[in-house]
Amino acid sequence: MKKNIIFILIFTIFASTLYAQSIARVAFVDGWVDVRTAAGVVDEALIGDDLSAGSSIITGRDGYAELLERPSGSTFRVSPNTVFAIREREVNGRNESVLAVAVGEVAFKVNRVAGSGTLVATNSTVAGVRGTEFVVFSGSDGTTLIAVAEGLVEVEAYGRSVELYADEAVEVRPGSPPGPKIQLLGRALDFSQWNESRRQEFLNDPVAALRAVDRRLDYYNEKIQELQPQFLEMTERVLQMWAELDRIYLEQGQDAATQYDRTVLGPASINAVHIGLNVRYYALSALSMRRFVVGNMYAEMKSRYITRLNDPVFIEFRNLYNEVLRKFEEITISRINATDI
Repeated sequence: MKKNIIFILIFTIFASTLYAQSIARVAFVDGWVDVRTAAGVVDEALIGDDLSAGSSIITGRDGYAELLERPSGSTFRVSPNTVFAIREREVNGRNESVLAVAVGEVAFKVNRVAGSGTLVATNSTVAGVRGTEFVVFSGSDGTTLIAVAEGLVEVEAYGRSVELYADEAVEVRPGSPPGPKIQLLGRALDFSQWNESRRQEFLNDPVAALRAVDRRLDYYNEKIQELQPQFLEMTERVLQMWAELDRIYLEQGQDAATQYDRTVLGPASINAVHIGLNVRYYALSALSMRRFVVGNMYAEMKSRYITRLNDPVFIEFRNLYNEVLRKFEEITISRINATDI
């Protein structure tokens, strides 16, 4: 218990510095728009609200919001019926903000210089952005459609990357690499029509659609299971270093203890927090898939088969759904906290 308390204190001290920085602010709102903070508090979004890692913007049927990223000046236009979150992960010892479109439509206008490292994630892919204007559609079945108006977007999933330039798009289905490029030829895309086509395809073969989502969830679970032992190992090492710090202080004095803290304990603590940050990133990604895709699928199927619960299709779907939930509760649920749910 003492070890847990000590490490929670370490994590809180370092994590507070990671999460405190404002990443974007609300520049415009219209209709129903809520902001959900990293602490789980949901309130009406107001112009001037600051958004840090862990925050989300949620728009209703008539809601629209425009966000301004700091310090780049990039803008994000959040359409109705959308959930847009700011997450954070660690790569090569550096924190990176990830702009996550959980469901719905977000249009991005990224500053060419300051926004060169922007990362955008959905339930099925991660896109690297280098100075561009593009739109991300995140469907209720977990499929993503990314359409570029200007610049370059590199879309990656399952080890395959596709570079999109102006007037090009790509669809990425959950559990699969990006599909072939789509030439837009000046066509405007409508999220509602596209999402309805994805819904109909799901209803045509719901078991196959859920299996695809399950593959994506397995990817998140594998990442969590890979990182968790490293996190626990680093946690134990940090706790041992705290004991060593006490010994050095008692035997060698304050100066030696300060030197040890600066050169050994501090870097190790930050490393532990970074690993924990990545575990949390993948856990929150799985939670998003569970909430906005798997939950939506089950509600759709329950409504459709409400008078035919013994239908073989519904039974097969329900069995797979229960297996998905079992893995989520076994692997993911302990990596998130009550404020996330």
